[in-house]
Amino acid sequence: MLQNVSGGRTLDVIKVSGTSRERGYKYGAASKKVIRKAVNAHLEFYRQYFDLHKAHVLQMARKYMPYIEKYSPDVADEIVGISEGSESSTDEILLLVAYYEIYYRYTVGIGCTAIAVAGSMTINGETFVAQNNDEGLEPWGEGFGKLVHIKPDSGPEIVTYTYPGFPGQMGLNSNGIALCANTLVTNERRMGVPFQVITREVLGQRTIGDAISAAIRGNRASSGNLVIADHNGEIYDLELTPSSFDHFYSNKLMVHSNHFLSTRLRMKRDLIIGKWTDTIVRYNRMNRILQESAGMIDENRLMKIFGDHVNYPESICRHVDTRQPPEDRMKTVDCMIYSPTRKAMWLANGNPCQTAFQTFSL
Repeated sequence: MLQNVSGGRTLDVIKVSGTSRERGYKYGAASKKVIRKAVNAHLEFYRQYFDLHKAHVLQMARKYMPYIEKYSPDVADEIVGISEGSESSTDEILLLVAYYEIYYRYTVGIGCTAIAVAGSMTINGETFVAQNNDEGLEPWGEGFGKLVHIKPDSGPEIVTYTYPGFPGQMGLNSNGIALCANTLVTNERRMGVPFQVITREVLGQRTIGDAISAAIRGNRASSGNLVIADHNGEIYDLELTPSSFDHFYSNKLMVHSNHFLSTRLRMKRDLIIGKWTDTIVRYNRMNRILQESAGMIDENRLMKIFGDHVNYPESICRHVDTRQPPEDRMKTVDCMIYSPTRKAMWLANGNPCQTAFQTFSL
């Protein structure tokens, strides 16, 4: 059972159970207004900045469903249920689910800083997976994030911090697996499984080995990075492209921002590092802060670390840079810290430098 143990005002938690389609229906029904708002915001974003009209964008979104059905019938059923519960078309939900795949055809933005620490890095050897979730002010903006508590008929319970219509994004499950994610973008793309479907499938796994398998077995449509750890202190980072992947392992420390670290991936071009060089600064800065905090890290120290402002406004705690054109403006919209050891999470729904954290426990 997911509980808010911090007291005071809290995010709404959407609780769903039953079959895949039943869970999706309950999620969609509980999110009907915000899903409609998100769909309209996306359609307007593509129309205003790229002259793409509704029929064309929805036609693009529709093409992803056969790949989702093949990769995970359960997630495909959840998506159908979300559309039914929210009284939206399946294509409209797919427009949200395939956000990475459609958005990055036209622009390159969004940054996140993700970490995992365990063993000698933390107080009492606890494992943490955490990130600042940076998002463009358009088409998402602030206030869209939701906590969804999923109790499937079989498999672990999941709490996922996600956007409307997404079957899952970052999160934690009752088997002690935690997941954070970063945007990576190359000019390699194809039709395949959307990244936000892969994150949901990873969160439903019983072991870290199964979680890794779920990430790499799909016919991926786009690139992305996953930071995965379990309650045993096993930490993995997976850099994914549509055609390949690389992995990194640690039992102490992992940091990732928004550029590729692998020297083994055969990719044509890293599109983010050429435009957003702050990814280099955030990566090195976070490594330095964590190494200087070795042996002293707990959730309270992480809350302070993620509020760091070196290289402001394009810092770990990102603030809006008004020098950027409107379609490129970003900020940190959430900070999340997961402990697979305690099956607990701490969430700041805004910049962590000025937002109180709420505590939840599975």
